[in-house]
Amino acid sequence: KTTAPIDPNDPTITTGVSILTGNTHVAPPESAQEVDFDIHKPPMKPTTKESSRPLCNSISDLSTHDVLLGRGGGTNTQVGNRHFRTLVTDFQPTYLMAKRKEKPLLARSIVLIIRKRGGRFLKKDDHTGRLYEVGDEKAEAKTSQALREGLDVRATKSAANALLKQEKEAKKRNKKAAAAARRSGKQRRDNEAYYGSPGYGPEGPATPY
Repeated sequence: KTTAPIDPNDPTITTGVSILTGNTHVAPPESAQEVDFDIHKPPMKPTTKESSRPLCNSISDLSTHDVLLGRGGGTNTQVGNRHFRTLVTDFQPTYLMAKRKEKPLLARSIVLIIRKRGGRFLKKDDHTGRLYEVGDEKAEAKTSQALREGLDVRATKSAANALLKQEKEAKKRNKKAAAAARRSGKQRRDNEAYYGSPGYGPEGPATPY
C-alpha cells in the first residue's frame, strides 16, 4: 500500500511534529510584525460596530483589503478575501499550539490586522446589492471559523506521526547502508593486505613445506 508523500515543510505538519516532540515553540506569524501588540493579548477596544448604513453601493467599490462575508463565488474571487485567507494560513500554526482561551484572541488579532491595513468586513444585502459593515463580533466569529477549517488536530498529529516514522525508517536504512559499506571496506582492505603480503606469490599462497 502506497501513501501520499508528506511535505515536511507544511506549517501544520511541522506544528504537529512540535506537539508530538514536546517542542511548544512556534515561530510567530510574519504578519504579527504589522501591529504593535502581542497577538496573544490584542486590545479589546475600540471595537467596530455593525453599520446600519451601507458603506459601498456594490462589490466593485471594495478595496483590495476588504473581506466579503457570505457564500458564493464573489467571496472566493475577491482580492481582499484572498489576502484574508493568506493571513489566516499564516496564523494557523500559532492557533494550533495556542491554549483554548487564547484562540479567540488570535482571531481578534487577525481582524485588527485587516483593519490596520484599511480593510473592512462587509456583507452584501441581497435585495439592494449594497454592502454593510458586520462589526468586530461577526468578523471575529468568521475568522475563528476560517482558522479551524482544514486544521484537524488529530489529522495533523497523524500526518506528523507518519513523517516522524518516515524519518526514523530513513535513518535506519542509512545506518544499515553505512554499516554495510564499512564491512565491505574492511573486507576489501583485508583482501588487499592478504594478497599483497610477502607470503602470497603470483601462483597463490606459498606452500608451507
